Amino acid sequence: VSLIVDGAKKTVEFLAQGFLKNSLLYVFKNRDLHALFDRQFHKLGVSVESNAVSIYLDCKLIERQVTAERSGMNVSGRTFITTRVEDGRPVD
Repeated sequence: VSLIVDGAKKTVEFLAQGFLKNSLLYVFKNRDLHALFDRQFHKLGVSVESNAVSIYLDCKLIERQVTAERSGMNVSGRTFITTRVEDGRPVD
């Protein structure tokens, strides 16, 4: 499972592995996500269910994407919060 917060595209990407070892990619690009990139502190939440992935910003549902029925997600794994490789600063 990985979560990519892309400041250049103003998107959030959720990548997971399906039970059939296939890659499942969900790209969230709702206009309401733009506030996430205003260099202020925000709470970003991700809800992963067997049939949907949802993104919350400051406790408000921004977007929900239904997963493919046949592509159940394997959500076991680790979570890492990272910074930019170039300079170690937080990701914008």
